[in-house]
Amino acid sequence: MTKRTVFISYAHADEKFLKAFTTQLNPLIRHGDIDAWSDQRIALGQDWHKEIQTALARASAAVLLISAEFLDSTYISNSELPALLKAAKERGLKIFPIILSPCPFEHAEFRYPNPRSGPDTIKLSSLQAANPPSKTLTEIGPAQRRRILLSVAIEVARLQPAPIVVPQNINPTPSSRGTPLGLLREATETIRLLKSVNIGANVAEHDSILYEARIETTAFTDLFSDKVDLIPGNKGSGKTALYRLISEYLKPTLFKTRTVILTGVEASGDPVFQAFRRKFEALSEMEFESFWRVYFVALILERFINNPEYSELTSRAAIEVEDFRRRCRLARIPEANHSRNFRAIVEGVLSYVKTVFTRADSIDEPPKQESAPFQPAEYGSESDQHPSDEPIFLNDLHASIVTVLNRANVKLWIM
Repeated sequence: MTKRTVFISYAHADEKFLKAFTTQLNPLIRHGDIDAWSDQRIALGQDWHKEIQTALARASAAVLLISAEFLDSTYISNSELPALLKAAKERGLKIFPIILSPCPFEHAEFRYPNPRSGPDTIKLSSLQAANPPSKTLTEIGPAQRRRILLSVAIEVARLQPAPIVVPQNINPTPSSRGTPLGLLREATETIRLLKSVNIGANVAEHDSILYEARIETTAFTDLFSDKVDLIPGNKGSGKTALYRLISEYLKPTLFKTRTVILTGVEASGDPVFQAFRRKFEALSEMEFESFWRVYFVALILERFINNPEYSELTSRAAIEVEDFRRRCRLARIPEANHSRNFRAIVEGVLSYVKTVFTRADSIDEPPKQESAPFQPAEYGSESDQHPSDEPIFLNDLHASIVTVLNRANVKLWIM
């Protein structure tokens, strides 16, 4: 199988960023048909200029690691960029710029195919970069840096396969046409071509080309444009595929509009909730309803409010964030010690709910707490017991998180 080449252009002074990017990319393309190429592939004694030009000629995409050193490189400006820009114009080569450090990205202009005479000219800023010039990788935190590199790696890994080119000699020679040997050649070549065609998985949510092969139905567009909150449908109608599209593939796109997606269940099969199936079956209707109320609050607290990834997004609402944390402590919402995975949150909330209702029914015999990565506190003193005949209401916490979101100008989707 011929692999598609992704050419990575960088200045040697930025080698650490090349390593950081390929670390994110390699696990995504290890078993695929994409080959990430950089000049580190060139072996001792090889003609480095020839090897680079050969890689440029076969590239179907390029990643540009842009810095002042990158823009200052004569070889990049005269040999690499003109070839890439020409390929982008003539054969649709995709270019993914990443701005590493402060540099004249917005003003840099290049001529191609000839770096001196053109005749075509392009401003580098006309290419959509993964991050704005005001937030270069050296100016943001490690987690955000890795998130940007990962988003580009995912886009690279999703590149459409190259069109199938039927070989010139697919048909047998006139002398062999119709003979057993000729028919065998035709059958062998047909099988080879069919094997090279990716027709996807038989279950949509398991499809490796789910994003590229998606059909934007009314359900998709309504959900993506925030017109509806609920998508009904029978088993097999595509709800899980839609969930994966929004929560995985379009999460970076929505983040650019200050929309944060928190996933509250696994994409397929709900293995975490299945693990606690017996505990759920033992809950009363009131306890079950209370579980979901508390679970959503714990999810927001652990995966949004306490998540460093979103600290910059909520920085303008620092006072409101602290007020939400304070209210969560007063309500005894369980907090994770070291983990934000589903299992830890579900287990902590289950313990919390059982504690609340057990204390309401039997104050003299407090339940024995199970060991969990959460620290569920008792609901309150004996004079502060929750009534056992009604679910837990967290109206003040709802109002508090709405205040945080309004102040930070952020939308929060829980899926």
